[in-house]
Amino acid sequence: LKRWERPDGAIVKAAVIGAGPAGLSAAYFLARAGFAVTVFEREQDAGGVTRHVIPDFRFPESALQADIDFIAQHGVGFSFGANSGALTVRALRQEGFEHLFYAIGAEVDHEIPLTGDRSRVRPSLAFLTAFRKDAKSLDLGKHVIVVGGGNTAMDSARAAIRVENVEKVSVVYRRTKREMPADLEEYENAVKDGVEFLFLTNPESFGEDGQLV
Repeated sequence: LKRWERPDGAIVKAAVIGAGPAGLSAAYFLARAGFAVTVFEREQDAGGVTRHVIPDFRFPESALQADIDFIAQHGVGFSFGANSGALTVRALRQEGFEHLFYAIGAEVDHEIPLTGDRSRVRPSLAFLTAFRKDAKSLDLGKHVIVVGGGNTAMDSARAAIRVENVEKVSVVYRRTKREMPADLEEYENAVKDGVEFLFLTNPESFGEDGQLV
C-alpha cells in the first residue's frame, strides 16, 4: 500500500500554495509520485519571483513558460487569482486536501540605517518588480547607488543601468570583493554592463545637498 493511495484505490489530493520556483518544483514531484495536485496562486500566472521580480534579461520568459507547461502536462492543476486569506489549513482540509505545501515566499527587505532625507531610498524587491512591470515608468535620476553584494544587488544594478536617463550605477559593498556573496558570474555580468563597484564602503547619511555620504 503506497502512502498516496487509499485502501479503495482513490488518489490522495495535495495542495501547493504558491506557484513560484519552490511551489512548482513541489507540485511536479508530487504529481510524479502519484498525487492529485492543485497549485493555488494569488497572481494570474505562475512563476513567482522568476516572472515578476527577476529581470527578464536574466533568462527568456519563454523558457519559464516551457517549464510551467511541462509541469501542467504531468497533471498538475492551477488555480490562479486565489484568495490567500482563504487558503488556511482547515479550509483546504475541508476540500479534501490531505497534504499541504506552503511556498508563499519569505522576501524581506533590510532597512538601511541612513540619516537625512530618505525619500529616494527604494527597496530592492519593489524596484525590481516595478522594473519588470514597466521600466519606462521609472525615474531614478542620473546616478544610482545599490547597497549590498548579493545576487539581488547585482540584479538591481544591472536593471538600473538599463533605465532611461541613468548615466551611472555604483554598487557599494561594506566588505571586499572576495567576501561578496554574489555569484562570480553575476558580478562579472554587472561589470560588463558598466556597473562601478566600491568595496569596503558603507553609506551613512544623505547630506543637505542630496549627496550620499
